Amino acid sequence: MSLGRPDRTTLGQQPGGSVPASRGSVPASRGSVPASGGVTPTRRAVLGAAMAGLASLGLAGLAGGTITAPALLRESGTLSSEHWPGRRVGWMLARPDRPRALVVALHGMGGRAADWFGGMHLERAMVGTGLAVAAIDGAAAYWHPRNRGPFAGTDTAAMVIEDFLPLLADRGLPTGRIGLLGVSMGGYGSLYIASLLGPERVFAVATLAAALRTSAAGTAPERFDDSADYQAHDVFARTDILSRIPLFLACGNKDRFRAGNEAFARLVPGATTMFDEGDHVAPWFEGHLAPAVRFLADHAPADQRWSMAT
Repeated sequence: MSLGRPDRTTLGQQPGGSVPASRGSVPASRGSVPASGGVTPTRRAVLGAAMAGLASLGLAGLAGGTITAPALLRESGTLSSEHWPGRRVGWMLARPDRPRALVVALHGMGGRAADWFGGMHLERAMVGTGLAVAAIDGAAAYWHPRNRGPFAGTDTAAMVIEDFLPLLADRGLPTGRIGLLGVSMGGYGSLYIASLLGPERVFAVATLAAALRTSAAGTAPERFDDSADYQAHDVFARTDILSRIPLFLACGNKDRFRAGNEAFARLVPGATTMFDEGDHVAPWFEGHLAPAVRFLADHAPADQRWSMAT
């Protein structure tokens, strides 16, 4: 594995925007920071969201005045992997000074790592949680081994486990037990990778409109090579492992993957679900980042808890 030269950028101080998720239907908008650049949240919303995040970290006793969290440091670079021959794969990372845990975020089909930090503004939801978040390019390879088509010979799941996690560990990030976050194709990938690592290595998984199909019928070849590929990497067949990991499943009621998410949730009855109004569109994804991040923060290992610098 060879690394590209990383770029480092400090993100400005921003209020936390996450809200504790609960079982059943939860309003996704409460306490979330708007994803569009020109909207400013009210002081009451900012303070409420910040206090919720700080309280979960044992920091709610700070003296009055404006509540702020430390800035996040952003890094980016490339790596080469035997699991994606001939490609320099881009990655991005946003971290507090002393991260208490790490979340790996997997993008949707045809996306890239930068999507999480550009249009979706994931770092806004991460500020104040003490979590670091890292993302890597996966194009449209569907986060599992491929034997046919344009991604033949790639295995982006193995790339995450065998190349990306060691790279992050070399940067001092806690990779012993990680959280996984995914949208659409990345939601499927998060569940698949979690099933490979198991509860010993994964503290929680949060998915937004995960691309879940109950059978190989109608599955396009760009997603799975054939029915044998689908069956070999079917997360519905891995619920014995996944049911031992805290899961957050969110999906809109007009989303084409709603039926698949509901069927999967029935196989993991301990999962926290948020099935509400919405479609498979960017505004819905962005509006549900806050509760997904809060779920991950609430399940991060207690022995890796982060404290704010004084």
